[in-house]
Amino acid sequence: MESYYDSIRSLDDDHYDCFCTVVRELMEADEKISLFECVASRSLAAYLDAPPNPSEPQPEWRPDIADVSKQLGVALSVLASWESELDLAPRAFATGVDFLEWSNTEPPTLTPPESCHLAAFEAALDALEECDSATRSAVFSACEACVLYNDDFNDEQALLLIMLADALGCRRPDWIKSS
Repeated sequence: MESYYDSIRSLDDDHYDCFCTVVRELMEADEKISLFECVASRSLAAYLDAPPNPSEPQPEWRPDIADVSKQLGVALSVLASWESELDLAPRAFATGVDFLEWSNTEPPTLTPPESCHLAAFEAALDALEECDSATRSAVFSACEACVLYNDDFNDEQALLLIMLADALGCRRPDWIKSS
């Protein structure tokens, strides 16, 4: 994917704006945005709209896992219910939650299916992206465990995890490189 990103980055401003418009129009063509399209958009933005000087000072305070427990619960709930039968969602969710240490914090709870929508997922990702890199990495690992909880995954789920890693600024898992 990096070679695609590099090619897109090499576009002049007018062509880049045209590319972004076409991507947005393609995503909105069916008048609904899927979880996959949402994460793809965030992945593109993470790579293509990154600040030119990444060494700029970072905020002094960053949220830790306890501060974003609710948002992590929403993200894991959406991922657990995506592309799976609803009766499997609680087990997938629990796999993601159990991946993290919750010694001093109440673990997140499963969000009801009717509240598992893209706006909630995007708001959760906004909060999770504010965490430091170690916390984002742990969050991504929990999301990965949730999606792969039964070791039965498809190409779309693998791509979703690649793009989620990109969006959170995390290293892609080694198994993705060998798949």
